[in-house]
Amino acid sequence: MDFEKETFLTVKAHLELEMFVQNYIETSEEDKLKIIHSIYDEYGISTKNLPQFTKNVKKIYPAKDLLAKDKNKLRVSTFNELMISDNLMKEETVTNNQGEKIKFNVLINEGLKYGQNTFDTKNMEKSQPYYFEDTFPELLSIVNPFDDSDDDDE
Repeated sequence: MDFEKETFLTVKAHLELEMFVQNYIETSEEDKLKIIHSIYDEYGISTKNLPQFTKNVKKIYPAKDLLAKDKNKLRVSTFNELMISDNLMKEETVTNNQGEKIKFNVLINEGLKYGQNTFDTKNMEKSQPYYFEDTFPELLSIVNPFDDSDDDDE
């Protein structure tokens, strides 16, 4: 009985910590469900009574892929700096198990209109912004209104 109580408390603490992190950096409902499912799986707890997650209706991609698809010359690092300066993204820092500080970007405010913060369930220490393919051109026009990617003068 002590083992079951200890396991329950460990799972509860794990879930509470993960949900705090998820709420802190504003992730999608799909990612929250993925994390809960992965925690349950890790401890051998049945997920049959949990809601099942479904794939997003909108396709999402990292900025690198969408910039390349659009043949935009803007570098991802510059794009991220523009997003931060427009208050659409912020930089977060976490400390990993080895004591190293890891920096990552998080969509905030109106930035969440154009994408979502996505977690890899294998590395839940940080998220990565992914953007909706259909609204990315609008976002680009906001953060980089003087885009000259079609000019070949460089």
